[in-house]
Amino acid sequence: MGINKKITWWEPEFGEEEAKAVYDVVKSGYVNEGKHSEELSKKIKKLLNVNYAVTAPNGTISLFLALKGVGVGVGDEVIIPGLSFIATASAVILAGAKPVFADVATYDCNILPDEIEQLISSTTKAIMPVHINGRNADLEEIMKISNKHGIPVVEDAAQALGSKYNGKSLGSIANAGSISLAPTKIITSAQGGLVLTNEKEICETIIKLKDHGRLMRKWNFHPEIGFNFKFNDILAALAVVQLKRLPERLEKAKLDYIQYYEGLGEISEIEFFETNFSNGNIPLWVDIKLKRSREHFIDYMEKINITSRPFWPGIYSQKAYRKYSTRRLKNTDEIASNGLWLPSGPGKSKSDIERVISEIKNYFRKN
Repeated sequence: MGINKKITWWEPEFGEEEAKAVYDVVKSGYVNEGKHSEELSKKIKKLLNVNYAVTAPNGTISLFLALKGVGVGVGDEVIIPGLSFIATASAVILAGAKPVFADVATYDCNILPDEIEQLISSTTKAIMPVHINGRNADLEEIMKISNKHGIPVVEDAAQALGSKYNGKSLGSIANAGSISLAPTKIITSAQGGLVLTNEKEICETIIKLKDHGRLMRKWNFHPEIGFNFKFNDILAALAVVQLKRLPERLEKAKLDYIQYYEGLGEISEIEFFETNFSNGNIPLWVDIKLKRSREHFIDYMEKINITSRPFWPGIYSQKAYRKYSTRRLKNTDEIASNGLWLPSGPGKSKSDIERVISEIKNYFRKN
């Protein structure tokens, strides 16, 4: 092991209990969305203190369903941050709407409320803040804007399962929210997502959209147009077991972040983003900004078997989305070009992280 051990940026972690849960579902012969999916929904509702939690095949589809649930359709606009994983914008396009990109704050990567206010138009149908890396967007100000203009808010909480704001779970606060169970999340079912809402009408709209226009599968009549966005019990059983690990994983994520902060905080060329632990925020990943060449740093670490990951490019700068924006988002560009994620996650030991810290210190001594 030692110095030659490969330390990856992130990988999911499974045990025998997960393997048995999946095997048992396959052995049962019923693999469609059923009792295990229902169990997952019930556990998420209780955990996040939300009235409804509807399973979906992945986080992109759950975002799409949330947008449709609040009434987004063809010709509408949805205000989203310029910095996020591209699925945030993909869901808007899938809903038939146009993404409108707002800049983000340099101190926490989250959408700026002042930008939202300036971008509202007669066709704005929703505001979709992303809680980047488990840090809450400024929901207090965003909800004020929402109430002022009568525009619903959908929380993209894909990176924020278990993170809170003023005692409330992120994803459960606005009109609707979405969480993801992708492999790079705090718990995973390989792929999966859930739509969260406290509003019955939104929930029923989502259920009909995900199951061929009907509220109950036993129905053979379909009063509305819908599709097949059902989950399945193989992945649901996996998620239910993973959910047991959530408290310890949230604590570990917090400790990982603190270990890096205490180990690297005095390096002037590394900047950590503001994180409000006292208010319930828990970073999913360990993110930093470098004040020098990111590519040189990443290459150096790769050569000693340590993988880090650069931030996403600003969505608005991606080729597929350039036509939706005519202005530069300065803060988005700055973070996108300098930000990166350091190795962390369920399978990383304290000694793994200590080795990464030591090698980063070596890098800055040499360079």
